[in-house]
Amino acid sequence: MGQLSVSVGTPNVIRWQMSLQIVAVRFAGNVLYVALSDGREISVPLDQVEWLAWLAKATPEQRAKWSIEPGGYAIQWEDLDDGIEVGHLIKRFLSE
Repeated sequence: MGQLSVSVGTPNVIRWQMSLQIVAVRFAGNVLYVALSDGREISVPLDQVEWLAWLAKATPEQRAKWSIEPGGYAIQWEDLDDGIEVGHLIKRFLSE
């Protein structure tokens, strides 16, 4: 994974976030992997992210029923009545 040389909150980061789209989603155990349109993949350990407790508690069957919103800006789990926006994932990714 490459590193971004600008800090969170600058106009460059906002442009970078807006240009990225979610292109694929997968799970391995309790880790969510989100592939982005620039070729990078974000890994999110669900049991370590408080605001994703709803997804950590979901069954494998519920997790498997996701869809990418038009424009690739979010992942939606209709059966769970919740979703994740790419901007939130990027903020978490950049803060580590």
